[in-house]
Amino acid sequence: MMKAAFYSLAFALTVVPLLSQGQTPGPPPPPAQPWEERFFKTPETVLPILYQAAIGHSAELQKLGLAEQVAGEDVRLARKKILSLVSLNSNYSYGTLPYFATTGNTERIQQLNAFSLSARAQYTVGLNIAVPFEQLANRRTTIHKQELIQQQAVAERAVGETDIRRQVIMLYQELSLAHANLQHHQSAVQSAGISKKLADSKFRSGEIQVDEQMAATELHNKALLAQEEARNKYQTAMLLLEDLLGSPLHALMTGK
Repeated sequence: MMKAAFYSLAFALTVVPLLSQGQTPGPPPPPAQPWEERFFKTPETVLPILYQAAIGHSAELQKLGLAEQVAGEDVRLARKKILSLVSLNSNYSYGTLPYFATTGNTERIQQLNAFSLSARAQYTVGLNIAVPFEQLANRRTTIHKQELIQQQAVAERAVGETDIRRQVIMLYQELSLAHANLQHHQSAVQSAGISKKLADSKFRSGEIQVDEQMAATELHNKALLAQEEARNKYQTAMLLLEDLLGSPLHALMTGK
C-alpha cells in the first residue's frame, strides 16, 4: 500500500511539471493603438465617421440614389413634353411666280404671265402647334405625379440611410462589448497565470497537494480557452463592421 502511494506521488512529481510546460502565462497583451483608444472611448466623434463610410459604401443606397436621379429627369421631361408638340417648318424655292405690281400710287396690276416675270428666291417659315386638349388639361397633374415619384425616391433613400446608421450603431456596440470582454479575459489569463506559477512553486516545495496544483493548471487552461473565444468574437465583430464600412477601421481612424 505504501509502495503504491510512493509510486503515485513520484509519477505526479514527474508528470505535472511536464504538463505545465508550454502553458506558462503568455506575455501581456500588446498596448492599444492610439486610434483604438479613441475609437472605443469617444463614440460621439467616431460614429459620424462610420456613418459616412457606410453610407458611401452601400450599394443599396447607390441604387436608391440613381432612382432619385431618374425621377428628377422624368420631372424635367414632363415639363418639357409640350415642346414636342410644337414644330417649326421652313421652305425655300426659286423661280417665277405671279405677284402684284403697282403703277403709280393707286393702280394695281396683277401679272399672270410667268414668262414676263423675273426669277427670284422664295422663303417661307411656319410655326405649327398641335396640342390635344386632354394632354394640355392634364399637364399639371402629370408633372405633379412625377414630382411625387421624385419625392418618394428621396424618402426611400433617407429611410435607407437611417437603416444604415442603425446597423452601424448595432455593430459598433457589439464590437465595443467584444472588446471589453476580450480585455476582461486577458486580465483573467494574467491572473490565472500568476496563480498557476504560485501553485507550481508551492507544489515543488511541498506546501500543496497534487490536486490543488492540477486545479490551478485547469483554471489557467480554461482562462486561455475563454480568451481565445473572446478574441474570436472580437475579430468577427470587427470584420462585420469593416464589411459594412468597406474599409479597415485603422484606415478610417488614421486617414491612411
